[in-house]
Amino acid sequence: MYKKISIVSLVILSSLVFSGCRIPYIDDLKEQKDAVAQLQIDVKDLQMKLGLVQEDVKTAKVPKTPEVKVIDGKTAEEKKSDEPTSTSFIKITSPEKDANLTADPVVFLGTISPDTTKVSVESEFVKNGKTIKDSYTLKSFKEGDPNFSYKASQKFGNLAVGKNIFRFIATFKDGKTQTYEMVVNYSTK
Repeated sequence: MYKKISIVSLVILSSLVFSGCRIPYIDDLKEQKDAVAQLQIDVKDLQMKLGLVQEDVKTAKVPKTPEVKVIDGKTAEEKKSDEPTSTSFIKITSPEKDANLTADPVVFLGTISPDTTKVSVESEFVKNGKTIKDSYTLKSFKEGDPNFSYKASQKFGNLAVGKNIFRFIATFKDGKTQTYEMVVNYSTK
């Protein structure tokens, strides 16, 4: 009896399929199966792509981020900008070395690097057979000024007739100094 029911069911089912009738349950199962198959393909595709991305991450070289150091409340980069550069300098632009001068006062003009904190001047000359030395720190100079001036005069006691040696000393932020030495010859004629 079960055999007859099975055969009849098969015949009915076959005729419905061939006649174009839709059997909702079977069609839904087929659509679901197709959807699952497509999802499996998509998942495998994503897994492959993810696998490649993960591989790239494993082999990629990521540069190290430098440590940020704070010194006196400033980052190392900010602090570095406060430090003198390797181009610290002092130079006299006027008058020229070994100049023969007659004007009193003699005005010296100079340039210095931005990291200069102080400018001092030492003068040396012979007067009445005695070596006279004078030392002076420029009070008008302010840190960060690119230029400075200095006056030498007989009445200031830092200039005499004959050979005069001047040493211009710049002190920089790092505590180092640099000296620019020059000679000028002074006469009253």
